[in-house]
Amino acid sequence: MISKKAVKDFLAEQKLQNLTWIKKLRRAKLRELAKKYKLKFYNPSYKHQIASTILGVKHNHLLLFLDMGLGKTKIVLDIIMHRKANKQIKKTLILVPNVISINSWGDEVKKHSNLICIELYGTKTERLDKLKNAGDIYILNYGGLQSLLATAKGGKKVVDKDISWFSNMFDLIVWDEIHSSGCKNRKTLTWKISNQLSKKVKYRYGLTGTPFGKNPIDLWAQFFLIDRGEALSSAISLYREAFFTQKYNPFTYNDWVFNPKMEGILNKKILHSSIRYAESEALDLPDKVYIKYKMKFPEENFKYHRIVVERLIEDLKTKNLQKIENTFMALRQISAGFLKVKHEDEEEATIIDFKNNPKLNAIEELLLEIPEDEKIVIFNEFIKSGDMISETLEKININYVRLYSKTKDKELAKDTFLNNPECRVFLANSQSAALALNLQLSRYCIFYESPVSPIVRQQAEKRVHRAGSKKRVFYYDLIIKQSIDAKILKYIKEGEDLFNALIENKVDLRN
Repeated sequence: MISKKAVKDFLAEQKLQNLTWIKKLRRAKLRELAKKYKLKFYNPSYKHQIASTILGVKHNHLLLFLDMGLGKTKIVLDIIMHRKANKQIKKTLILVPNVISINSWGDEVKKHSNLICIELYGTKTERLDKLKNAGDIYILNYGGLQSLLATAKGGKKVVDKDISWFSNMFDLIVWDEIHSSGCKNRKTLTWKISNQLSKKVKYRYGLTGTPFGKNPIDLWAQFFLIDRGEALSSAISLYREAFFTQKYNPFTYNDWVFNPKMEGILNKKILHSSIRYAESEALDLPDKVYIKYKMKFPEENFKYHRIVVERLIEDLKTKNLQKIENTFMALRQISAGFLKVKHEDEEEATIIDFKNNPKLNAIEELLLEIPEDEKIVIFNEFIKSGDMISETLEKININYVRLYSKTKDKELAKDTFLNNPECRVFLANSQSAALALNLQLSRYCIFYESPVSPIVRQQAEKRVHRAGSKKRVFYYDLIIKQSIDAKILKYIKEGEDLFNALIENKVDLRN
């Protein structure tokens, strides 16, 4: 039982700092401070990024609560490069939610730094082997963390007795999407391992745009990993007693419900170890943000891809337009996660569903990352792709409407999306929905597959970004590396149709 005096003393603590002072500074003053700390930016930075980076080098631990699209990754990489240049660190560990995120971070490291990156994926043995490689940054997903540092005991997994061999390797740790993958719950295996690492590693940073949902009980576990109890106490029991009321629930026994009267005090506590930037505060950002969400080609899918590329090269020599189109479509299908095969002696085509579909995993990840109160438009090209996305949305209990050739009442689909707060996703075939629809209510748009035609792509984008838009729109392109996806975007940017470019022999398919 926590005494009333202990709670009172905790709430009255005066030693806490308030990091929002940096938001009041103008750009010129921020640049002055950056010069004082000898900060060098690998790529140009926006005002909020400069401010966050300054805090990151000024403090050994920090939580960055920045909305999606505000560049948390770049900020952290600038901090890491600064500390490495000043010989404060040698190796950094970045923990991410899943394998897709490993690949995405690897791309960002190349884009925003000159650091050597080691991507730790595969079996436990393969990860251990990769740890031996010389690098500056090592990227590991939370599942891989458990694989390396936990063993089965008594029917469940427990943290290894000695994980110092691992923690001693690193001087800095970043927890990406710290609100997910068990880091918000001190009882999970991920949190217990992270806690052991947090004790040993000097520099600690946490990243997320959504630190909690409806109940701020989740904050304690995240803050403790980063600041070891400075802001919200080293004891969760004290934190609960100070800010929550315990209520009986027949299903969960006891719930800790936040006391809204304590909101102001909690905000002050939080500001000791974190900086928050909402999208509305980053006013110098452009009104459109394009994000390439890159994923590795699964080996099985890539085998088919290589075969079809060689076939397309041969087809182009024959100048048989129908053959070229069919083979080109096959390449696009493989990237989408399936392949339609029709043999001469068969009346109907057979559809091969690839077991590993990174794009569907990316859809799940993005829907968890995008704020729950935001509506999302997902564009796809193939009916089969729409079917697969529909199954994924149903699996994760996301309400949606679908617009494609088989939709009987297109107006009803649109109205449901726009007017029903429970309907979160508008799943649309880009050919059906690229024209005459105003979906401006949504500012998050995902292209599962991009249209090949730059005109259709432009019209699809306009569905969510129109005259009078007051907020930035985020466009996500799901791209399988080494696939046809990147080439489509390249030719769209240049105002050309990739298929037409193929016919004119402008495209090198092997690169």
